[in-house]
Amino acid sequence: KPLVFDRINTDDQSKLEEVDGSNSNVNLDNNSNDLSENKDERALSEIEKEAWKLLRGAVVTYCGNPVGTVAANDPADKQPLYYDQVLIRDFVPSALTFLLNGEGEIIKNFLLNTLQLQVTVMI
Repeated sequence: KPLVFDRINTDDQSKLEEVDGSNSNVNLDNNSNDLSENKDERALSEIEKEAWKLLRGAVVTYCGNPVGTVAANDPADKQPLYYDQVLIRDFVPSALTFLLNGEGEIIKNFLLNTLQLQVTVMI
């Protein structure tokens, strides 16, 4: 039987009240803050700005949608040996960075396209 909570008290003596019933929604107090309101807005340093510029420059698009980042971007390398493509293991740090910045579309597109490729290979 799933555990369902009617409300969460936010005072010093927080306690959870279990509700017996089929309602599967979790209701928070009306004074709870929206997560987007708590986002830490701060100025980026020059190094962070440069890092975001390089990361956004490494984004690969497919059919007009961002689907990942290249594994490595070395303009001096004449034979990149697949590092100029999106590799799953190398996209993970970029995906985490995008997620922490609230940009989930690229991860969604990456997962959808990866799953489509797996289905294509299996058939």
